[in-house]
Amino acid sequence: NAFTYPDRTCYVVASQNTNDFYNLINVYSDAVFFPRAVSDPMVHAQEGWHLELESKEDPLTYKGVVYNEMKGVYSSPDSLLGRECQRSLFPDNTYGVDSGGDPVKIPDLSFEQFAEFHRKFYHPTNSRIYFSGDDDPLKRLELMDTYLEEFNFNPQSKPDSEIVWQSKRYTETLRQQ
Repeated sequence: NAFTYPDRTCYVVASQNTNDFYNLINVYSDAVFFPRAVSDPMVHAQEGWHLELESKEDPLTYKGVVYNEMKGVYSSPDSLLGRECQRSLFPDNTYGVDSGGDPVKIPDLSFEQFAEFHRKFYHPTNSRIYFSGDDDPLKRLELMDTYLEEFNFNPQSKPDSEIVWQSKRYTETLRQQ
């Protein structure tokens, strides 16, 4: 599982068992840098969204892991208030965007758009990898090298992911009706 924010996604791996720790690193690194969801539209459909028909009399309904999770988030008044505050305060940058996706708009995201977003922003040049523990640091670096060696690390491969300052400044209290 990941912690997703408007400006970053964090994948936290921990174990007191070194072999288990390295296995988790393998699983997460593979999932982050080589996810099936960007090469297999069926995985994208399962994890993102798809249409289902329970019976021929019923209407088509949207389903999907992320879609259903976000429907849950959007059913909470606290979440809706927080989202609207973020959107109002930061209309011009990434902090005004819901990182999980608005369930109303999730079905607009195509497999191709999702794959391109991942290709652009989940490149290792746009990541920070941290380790902590008493295991051998060289072993960690060798392990990560097996995943990172396949990527191009020239300066042109770094995505333009700079977060711009909020340009719109409020000088008086705003009230919405």
